[in-house]
Parts: sequence; structure tokens; C-alpha cells
Amino acid sequence: MLAEFPIEQVVNAAEEVAADLLDEAGWSEPPVDALAVARRLRIVIVRAPSGAPRAQLVRVGPRQRPTILLADQPRNERRQWAVAHEIGEAEAHRVWSAVGADPLDLPPSTREATAHQLARCLLLPRRWFVEAGASVAWDLRTLKADFPTASHELIARRMLDLPTPLVMTVCDRCRVTWRRSNVIRR
Repeated sequence: MLAEFPIEQVVNAAEEVAADLLDEAGWSEPPVDALAVARRLRIVIVRAPSGAPRAQLVRVGPRQRPTILLADQPRNERRQWAVAHEIGEAEAHRVWSAVGADPLDLPPSTREATAHQLARCLLLPRRWFVEAGASVAWDLRTLKADFPTASHELIARRMLDLPTPLVMTVCDRCRVTWRRSNVIRR
């Protein structure tokens, strides 16, 4: 089971797989356009029928070609996240392989968690995110301008992946929706 592996090992594997995917797609600088990356990775994107989930990965044809069914989204960040997540679904096996996990031993929820991690790493690649963040003293508004395909919340959550001690609070309509820290027991 993937839970048996240290979280750092899984996160590092996801970082490496995301970097490899961006290299394979020929993506060399931010911001990352997940739709363009998918196309460069030969993942087909088609419009989903009305009422379908935000996005869904399916395999089509005799070669089981990965195809993303993408529903209409009012915000670009949601489209970007949905496609990045489905790329993560298609490529999760690479993370599992990197940590030596057998997909047959993994619960279904693991694919979803791995896809989430890969999506974060695709839209906000560590190699670019750390450099950009350090250059602007981790100012969220400036980082959003540098990474417009990622939501403010995703950027805030990604900042928690870094070793610098942080406490992050997200408010929506003047209400705290979540509060997290990357420092254990504080």
C-alpha cells in the first residue's frame, strides 16, 4: 500500500514525475497551461456532455488512448485544475513505480490522491515555484500573477509543501474555510 511509504518519498516521486511530464511536453517556463501540456502529451481533450463531472479520464479505442472529457467551466483555474488532475490520473502509475508500489495493492482512493499531488506539481512545479516565491518574498498576489493558471488557494496550499514554516488561512466571503500549517504539532 502507498501509505506504507514515507510521505516525503511519494511527494518527491510526484515532483519528479511532474517535472518529467513537463519536459516531455517541452514546457520550459511558467505559467503551465495544463490543456496545452495534455495535448503535447497526446492526451485528447473533448467537450463533455451537459451535466457531466468537471473532468473525467477515459481510455478510447483499441490502443486505449487517454482522453479527457472536460465540462464547461466558468473559471480558467478550474479548467486548468481539472485537466492537470486528469493528467495525474493518467500518469499516477509512474509515481507508484518510482516508489516501488504495486498498483494492484493500492486502494482506489490512492489514485485520486496521487492525481491531486501530480496536478499540484504540474501547475506549480517546484523548480519554478520556489524560485519565483523566494524572489517575491512569497507574496501570494504576486505569485498569482506569475502562475495565473493556478488558483489562489492552490498557490497557498502549495506553499505549505515547502520547508519554510508557514501557517496558511483561507477565507471565503469573510469565513475561514481552512487553516493549515506545515509545522507538525504547532
